[in-house]
Amino acid sequence: MTAPIISAVLVNYNAGRELRRALQSIADQLAGSHWEAVVVDNASTDGSGAAVSDFAPHARLLHNEENVGFARGMNQGLAATTGALVLAMNPDCRLVPGAIRALSEELEQFPRCAIAGPRILNPDGSVQGSARGDPDMLTGLFGRSTILRRLFPSLAVSRRNVIAAHGRPGERSMPVDWLSGACMLARRDALNRVH
Repeated sequence: MTAPIISAVLVNYNAGRELRRALQSIADQLAGSHWEAVVVDNASTDGSGAAVSDFAPHARLLHNEENVGFARGMNQGLAATTGALVLAMNPDCRLVPGAIRALSEELEQFPRCAIAGPRILNPDGSVQGSARGDPDMLTGLFGRSTILRRLFPSLAVSRRNVIAAHGRPGERSMPVDWLSGACMLARRDALNRVH
């Protein structure tokens, strides 16, 4: 059997209806493509894992008897999938039309780029600030949710700790030090190289 082009991995813990919405957004984006999704359920008690069966045969559920956390759950999902590109996504995220195509195109355009992340929006449409600079001694003072960042958003240290979502004029994307783990598309070969 041919490996899927994209594998989606979601780690679920009592996400309720949000998990179904997340899976539906993936299915909508990848309709007509060869894809797979694995939901690693960390001992949810709300029955949210049952939504996975609605997306079979593309999606399947791995159930943990205890909550093993996000990182271990993500590693379980990666080990259970085979796509050349891996979409890591939280169950409370939803993809907007064209998101996977745009992320894939960025990875194609920049062969040395291991991971591409989208602009993440809050429910009210405001930008979440999901791209960041490497933490330093001032991150605790000017990080994403600090009062100093809110008071002085235009300071260089504030902009470095939470990179402006709009980027520079004319830029579709920009290199960043790190991305939020809420949603990202990664090359499997890069993930394998760093274990």
